[in-house]
Amino acid sequence: MSSTTDQKRVDVHAHFLPRGLQPSAESPLPRLELDTEDTGRIMMGDSTFRRVHRPLWDVEARVARLDEAGLDVQVVSPVPITLTVQDAGYLHEQNILLADEVARSDGRLLAFGAVPLWDTDAAVAEIEVLAATPGLVGIETGTTTDGLEFDAPELEPVLAAAQEHDLPLFVHPTGQDGAIRRRGAPYTFGIGMHTDTALVGAALVFGGVLEKFPRLRVALSHGCGSLPWTFPRMTYLLDDAATAQADALLRRIWCDTLVFEPTHLAVLARSFGADHLLLGTDDPFYPSPLVELLGITKEAVAVGALSSQEAAAVETTNAWEFLGIDQG
Repeated sequence: MSSTTDQKRVDVHAHFLPRGLQPSAESPLPRLELDTEDTGRIMMGDSTFRRVHRPLWDVEARVARLDEAGLDVQVVSPVPITLTVQDAGYLHEQNILLADEVARSDGRLLAFGAVPLWDTDAAVAEIEVLAATPGLVGIETGTTTDGLEFDAPELEPVLAAAQEHDLPLFVHPTGQDGAIRRRGAPYTFGIGMHTDTALVGAALVFGGVLEKFPRLRVALSHGCGSLPWTFPRMTYLLDDAATAQADALLRRIWCDTLVFEPTHLAVLARSFGADHLLLGTDDPFYPSPLVELLGITKEAVAVGALSSQEAAAVETTNAWEFLGIDQG
């Protein structure tokens, strides 16, 4: 593994479900149920939400996975389904358990926590907890809460608290079903998640969020969804001054590399700046081996989408800049 912080390969998009997070079987809150030592299910009451494997809940298995892929550090986030529950106590317990798991990883894991966005006071209080808890380095949020978009005035105190405590936001799609009119994997996964994420990016730029919070760092997962492709259309009818302002705000946004097509990284680099691209894999949820998901930067260099220097920064230094962690 690398010896200095700025040389370490960092994956900022991964998920972890602490085994100790165990609401009652009668509760609709997500919980982990093991079937074998290596397999289990995320349960919602008595319904199976998703079948999962040991690296999702076991630090040793996760670190072994990182070693196999040649990855130094991974920033783990709550499983997105947990972001949709409205139980502040559940989210707080998950944050504390995540911090405990990170502490057991010998520096290989960091974590984003979650906050109850539907309750402003509770969310601000939880941000203070995150800021004071070692190993928790930011906030994972969904794309909507109670139907509110990111530029809703109700969310401004939460965004202000995140900025005040210098905690970056990592936004993961959670409202894809409401973003499209068709259901099923090809539509929800392939189009819904992209549209859902792009709506957040539009709110950040056109809804005034990034203007109001000039020090707020926000990363949108899954390559910012469809935003890089729809943004030129959104600015087409604006005058030159408004377009220039929108372009400048767009380049305040960060995004991950989880786009499955290396040539797309050229579009992301053009839209946001190559210095705002972050390595992301959604580990351990995809069937592709982790090393293949991490390899998109090398593929991008091979097809001319990124320079070798840009690709190296995407894998290493960009993440530390986004996290606000001193590399000195």
